[in-house]
Amino acid sequence: MQTASALLPPAPLEIHDTAVSEKWRDWKEAWQEYAFATDVDDKTEDKQVAVLLTALGPAARKVYRTFTWTVPADARKTAKVLEKFDQFCQPRENIPFERYKFNVRQQEPGESFEKYLSVLRQMSGRCNFENLTKDGMLRDRLLFGISDARVRERLLREDKLALTKTLEICRAAEVSKAQIKAVNDLMPVASSSSGVHAVKSQKNKAARSQSKSCAAAHSTKCKFCTTSHELVRGACPARDKKCNNCGRKGHFAAKCYQPKNKTVHSVENVDDVDSQEEECFTVFEVHAARKRDDDEEVTLKARSGKFIRFQIDTGAQCNVISVQTYRSLTGDVKLADVDREADAGIVNYDGTHLAVVGKVCLHLSRRDKQYRVHCRVINGKKFRSILGRKSAVTMQLINLCDNDQIHMPDTQGAEVLSAGLTDLKLRSKSDVMSQYTSVFSDGVGCLAGEYNIQIDSSVPPVQHAMQRVEYKLHFIRNCVIH
Repeated sequence: MQTASALLPPAPLEIHDTAVSEKWRDWKEAWQEYAFATDVDDKTEDKQVAVLLTALGPAARKVYRTFTWTVPADARKTAKVLEKFDQFCQPRENIPFERYKFNVRQQEPGESFEKYLSVLRQMSGRCNFENLTKDGMLRDRLLFGISDARVRERLLREDKLALTKTLEICRAAEVSKAQIKAVNDLMPVASSSSGVHAVKSQKNKAARSQSKSCAAAHSTKCKFCTTSHELVRGACPARDKKCNNCGRKGHFAAKCYQPKNKTVHSVENVDDVDSQEEECFTVFEVHAARKRDDDEEVTLKARSGKFIRFQIDTGAQCNVISVQTYRSLTGDVKLADVDREADAGIVNYDGTHLAVVGKVCLHLSRRDKQYRVHCRVINGKKFRSILGRKSAVTMQLINLCDNDQIHMPDTQGAEVLSAGLTDLKLRSKSDVMSQYTSVFSDGVGCLAGEYNIQIDSSVPPVQHAMQRVEYKLHFIRNCVIH
């Protein structure tokens, strides 16, 4: 058994750690227990400070040497030294921020309830809940509920922030924002004749000005670049440059006659394109000179820890992912989890078939919610991942406020043009029922006479899969339901 003098002092303080405030609080408590157990308090002040600095470690001793003392004798007094380290390790008290951390602290994965409760008790000790008032609660809610991050930063810089000061800063920020907007609206707009001039030094200006004047007489606007120069191919700056749009050499993208590279995908159900009874999808590609925004895409997290970005397509009725993306996302190089017998095909807008490897179910998450996303896996590197309408609605990424399923308009027999369905006309429920009276009559399902069904108990029952409804019948059924 160790004697009191043989007890080990606390471990050296990591004084430059980012969490030095909490570590110093724990270290100081351990030091007080150690000093009491080893009778350090009975020694002289000079020896107590020597033991204290030895226990603090070399890093803390370097900080100690930077302290300034009003009374030089205080440098060898334990209470004064601890007070200096308190000021260095513990930043100024910020009660609202401590309460905010307390309110958002959640139980971490694998953390026991007792440990979680202990952490909350420690955090509550720094929140000054015993002096909580209605004004303090309102101040805390305003501090972390306002939308302007710059105002919040301004409030956090205040020492011992009160409700009156909070209201003053918030109101002043709102008034100044309105005043700045009014000033900007009243400022005169610069005329088109004004410009920004850049001054560059030129060497041999006299010698070059004569050659420029001669060349200007024979220069004209080039159809391959955006400048004017002599009608000599070697003088064109785009001669050996590669176009960023079509990939060909000899011109810039600003002068390219090809449509801008932008692919917008739309996937929808169509009738079978061959003799096989399979579900097919058509992918339409439309070129448009428009850049994608973040509001068109959604990023989801996979089980592997990697992320995948989908383009949300409300016209798509299936989700599409390339083989390369699937392998990188899941690590399934051999495609062992891909259902290669999935009866689904994808057809390009021009009628050509896309190589569909199969169907796969991806377990993805977003904002702490788990989803199972069924995707068609296709070959090719240039296909971006597409998230269809059904998945986007299920994940609450989009909200369909109005469509034909919610409200079917009365077309009064007029022709309705639809891509791929121009031969069909949308009809109301009454029109369909009046045209097919034999189908919707009251006697449907009733046969004349009686029939006794004989059941052979020796034959085991078999449940057959539901047969598919042909597309046109499925379309008519939807019209009747709506």
